[in-house]
Amino acid sequence: MKIVSFIKRHKVLTAIILAIFIIAVGWPTTKKVTAKPEQNYETAKVQKEDLTDTVSASGTVQAENQVDLKFQTSGLLTWVGVKEGDQVKKWQAIASLDKRELEKNLLKTLRDYNKKRWDFEEINRVTYKDQIVTDTLKRILEKN
Repeated sequence: MKIVSFIKRHKVLTAIILAIFIIAVGWPTTKKVTAKPEQNYETAKVQKEDLTDTVSASGTVQAENQVDLKFQTSGLLTWVGVKEGDQVKKWQAIASLDKRELEKNLLKTLRDYNKKRWDFEEINRVTYKDQIVTDTLKRILEKN
């Protein structure tokens, strides 16, 4: 109780003592926070030398100009005129398909086309004649 009564009677003195205590405790910690870290520099004379560092990496390298080839038909390759890594020019032939296989596919496609066209013409011919007969009959009936 003596301390509390002393603080109440001597407020200014207590405030000064408290301020001195806070400064004494806080001052060293502010120096640690604001202190700049020690910087060590290594110096050397400049001289010309060969580069001895190497980089070893695995992966794939992509060319700047690259094309994916797509074909209208499939088939067996009979000739390939370029090797991997060769440069090609626009419209340069790079491969050829088996011509016998291409001819077979062409003939089959032509036969299918001719059959469908014949079916279409047959249906059109029959339907048109039936329509003419009915139109003629309608006119005759209308006159009578």
